[in-house]
Amino acid sequence: MIHSSRVSVLIGLMLLIGPAFLMAGCVEAEPGSMGDEIVRTPHSPIRVYNDTQLHDLGFPGEGTAEDPYRIENLNIDSSAYDIWPGLILAFTSKHVIVSNCSISNATNGLMFNDGGKPADVFASQVFVYKASNIMLSSCVVQSTLSAGVGGIGVVSSSNMSVYDTVISDTNNALKVKSVTNFTFSNNLVRSGLDGLYFEGGNGLRVDNNTVNGALGHAVSVESVNNVSICDNTLLDYSGGNSLIFAPIEISRSSDGEIRRNLIDGSAHSGIVLFDTEGYIVDGNTITNSGNYGIYLDEPALGGPHVISNNTVTSAEYGIWAEGDNTSVENNVITDISWLGIYLSNSDDGRWWATP
Repeated sequence: MIHSSRVSVLIGLMLLIGPAFLMAGCVEAEPGSMGDEIVRTPHSPIRVYNDTQLHDLGFPGEGTAEDPYRIENLNIDSSAYDIWPGLILAFTSKHVIVSNCSISNATNGLMFNDGGKPADVFASQVFVYKASNIMLSSCVVQSTLSAGVGGIGVVSSSNMSVYDTVISDTNNALKVKSVTNFTFSNNLVRSGLDGLYFEGGNGLRVDNNTVNGALGHAVSVESVNNVSICDNTLLDYSGGNSLIFAPIEISRSSDGEIRRNLIDGSAHSGIVLFDTEGYIVDGNTITNSGNYGIYLDEPALGGPHVISNNTVTSAEYGIWAEGDNTSVENNVITDISWLGIYLSNSDDGRWWATP
């Protein structure tokens, strides 16, 4: 063993979403219930391209923070609609809550133009484009792997959240690009090719989720700042064919925290950071990793970084930290086959683990 040293509730939540939503950092919370036993009314796919269309659909509410539109208790099955996702919300800033809905069986993405040019569209069951103030809660989003369709896609949007939702048998469970203030909390992702992918933006919170059996990435973050990834359970990750693929992958990102996650059964590594600045990796439990428990590449953006209070069990390397501005302290490393801790900023920073 090695110890290192040194080195109404939904509406209320809508009102709280904003630039300061990460200021409190990671907070421990109880997982919510998944609402997949609700009696739902069959409904055709829903397409919204502006505020007027949203109003004309006649759902309850006024589209305000105090009285959001409510799309609820629907079974949206797209199997009879060849190219339509189940739900598209685009070009709207109205407040919308989608709750207790089942959205399934889209076979392709719907292409549309944005000001005369093609939009950046992901083939998915739910697609949100240039919209804000959207919440999904207690929904079931599912596909078949052979359809090659993702679960939820979000592009160029802001102030969006997904809670208490099951996403299963999809290509990408969640794909988010160029989004400000996004929360993904208390969800279950299972039996998909890829888990959660975030590219570009500012303000990301991923907490209290379970991602089981991702074949690609489980949680991948690229070029997003102000990131909080806490209290997630990531299981049975097979990943790609590189030593540094991992259930949690962060690159070109600054100001983040990765806390209290449970990672078990990664074919490659547990947590990997590239070109990052100002990250705290604290209190995570990583077991049965094929290569690195925690791998920190030389931080091209600078630092500082803190790697503390983590437990790594059964890996080739426990913690590998490059760079001159990294503190590694109070970690527990056991059952390591090669090297327990490597610190490039320390003359005596290569420690062997106890067999």
